[in-house]
Amino acid sequence: MEGEILPTGKRIIPAAAGAEFESLNPDLLTRPDFLAGQAVMTAISPDGKTLLVLTSGYNRNVGSTGASVATEAYEYVFVYDISMFRASATATGGTRCFR
Repeated sequence: MEGEILPTGKRIIPAAAGAEFESLNPDLLTRPDFLAGQAVMTAISPDGKTLLVLTSGYNRNVGSTGASVATEAYEYVFVYDISMFRASATATGGTRCFR
């Protein structure tokens, strides 16, 4: 079965035609494989062409000493062009992420 398992044990799947899941990668220079979590809010622009995804402030990384790395602990806003009804970075020419 496809989809992602939620903390509740339920599974969420992309049901809309052409829908897909995409990891929230803020492209940190020091951690290129880091994926932001806890997407807590979404908003679509009034013209329906832009999707914003806000993550919570629990995106933390620790350094070699075990201490939190302050320069890598942010909330992120991911900006998607959905003008073609597809929120894929590859389909829309890119995703921008703000912290």
